[in-house]
Amino acid sequence: MAGKLSNKVIDSLTRPATVTDGGGLYLQISPGGSKSWLYRYQLNGRRRWMGLGPYPTVSASKARADRDELRKQVKAGIDPLADREATKEASAAALKAAQREAVTFSQCAESFMNSKEAQWGNLKHRQQWRNTLTQFAYPYIGVLLCT
Repeated sequence: MAGKLSNKVIDSLTRPATVTDGGGLYLQISPGGSKSWLYRYQLNGRRRWMGLGPYPTVSASKARADRDELRKQVKAGIDPLADREATKEASAAALKAAQREAVTFSQCAESFMNSKEAQWGNLKHRQQWRNTLTQFAYPYIGVLLCT
């Protein structure tokens, strides 16, 4: 079957197959009946398959639009799979860096208490703050990040 697949045709497909929609876009039907969009392209003599998402979460029109954008990348010499992986790695690195710089609730609370301790003249009052947070707050929210 060549050409654009309609929703009616897509919904009627039940047997495992890979059906073309045209322009390198395919609908893959698994043995379990799930359907997903694939984009096939060739760059530098290497044939690649890239998943675009499950049907119907990703509609046929969305899959076609995504395919068109990916085709532009391939024509410009950019490998969409390598680009996607590089983006994931950059996001993961940024998240790790943010987590390293992040302050937890317990760190924030300790910093606050250290800055206020001089104003709390009563030694018992200082200890109550620390004991209450240590016993009731830190076990539950101590590791949460403050923003």
